[in-house]
Amino acid sequence: MKKLLYGISAMLLLLNFSCVSDEDTTEEETLSNNPVTGTVFGRTFTVNPDGGKASNILSNGVEGVYIYLTATSVGCGLEPETFEYPVIIFAPRAIGTHTTNTSILFKDLESDDFVSAAGQITVEIISVGDTVVGRVLAPALFYDNHINGRFEVPYCN
Repeated sequence: MKKLLYGISAMLLLLNFSCVSDEDTTEEETLSNNPVTGTVFGRTFTVNPDGGKASNILSNGVEGVYIYLTATSVGCGLEPETFEYPVIIFAPRAIGTHTTNTSILFKDLESDDFVSAAGQITVEIISVGDTVVGRVLAPALFYDNHINGRFEVPYCN
């Protein structure tokens, strides 16, 4: 009987130490150097190397840049009103990593659905010239919409 009790106690002890909580195993996501990929309204999204553009905006006294990203090839000639972009990012027009004064909009191209959020994303602007080069991290906080990666888009005035 003692052997049975020792065996059960040892099994319970092993089970207790083998349980790990989610808090112990989660890792913080970091900005990727790979091209922007993610999920937009349940569909895999990968930005086209020629799939985007950037333009100036003055918002609440902050000189900013809108970054339009898409999976198809576009150029500066197409206005945002005439072409639908599944991802639109706002960030300050300054080199550096920004977590404030940022926003993102995810749009479902098959419907009129969209979700947007201010803050809660990280945008790193690496350079601003004829192109805007940067990285973006929008974790899966937005109804399963998320993206992460590097972009280089033409700067259209």
